Amino acid sequence: MTTSEKVLHRLIFISGMNGWCVTFLGGVSILVSLSMGSWYGVIISLAITASGYMELRGRQELKRKRPEARMWLTGSQLWLLFIIVSYAGYQLLVFDPSNMLKDIPQAEQQAMKALVESNAQLLSTMYKAVYIAVIIASFIYQGGLWLYYRRDYSRLFSSASE
Repeated sequence: MTTSEKVLHRLIFISGMNGWCVTFLGGVSILVSLSMGSWYGVIISLAITASGYMELRGRQELKRKRPEARMWLTGSQLWLLFIIVSYAGYQLLVFDPSNMLKDIPQAEQQAMKALVESNAQLLSTMYKAVYIAVIIASFIYQGGLWLYYRRDYSRLFSSASE
């Protein structure tokens, strides 16, 4: 097997694994959001599912050795990065530490109230740290995959033209 064939097989494998995982998780998230009655969650989940579709579409184009594959593969990573960073950034902007219990059912709010009030600063810091970590991890993973697709796609088709 030549180097370009190895690169092609690796790109096809990685784009398939990642594309199916993103599509599956986005689909599950749609169902969960629908069951919770969260239309905002459904819209975000559809956008995530679209990213998985884009990657799978790029994989199909890659199998056919079409130049459009690069656009679909890299575009899917940039789209997903945009969605994740936008969502996490929005959560950081609208976070209200005085309203941390709003998403907890009323019955549990009383039991949690004392715990939350005595640890409000810690919980607020943890909330922010989680979303900042999500943003950083997304830049590393989605950005890294974007660079990988660009680099290996270029290597694949530059060696094929030689």
